[in-house]
Amino acid sequence: MHWADIFAKLQKLNISMTDIAKEENVSVTTVSEVIKGSRTSYRIASIIAGKTNTPMNNLWPGKYTEAPKQRKAS
Repeated sequence: MHWADIFAKLQKLNISMTDIAKEENVSVTTVSEVIKGSRTSYRIASIIAGKTNTPMNNLWPGKYTEAPKQRKAS
């Protein structure tokens, strides 16, 4: 899906990038870059997918094919 379509989807649902950024304690720039595909963040992408009720693979085909591996506690 084109990044502008993701922005439009969020806008139609009255969800702003600022809302997501505040909820996830990241910058608005980070949210924007994840949406545009210039930055990768499974966590932020999954939040966006959940809020738009759209599978991650539909939003970013082939980009997030598997969840990141969990880090072991030391």
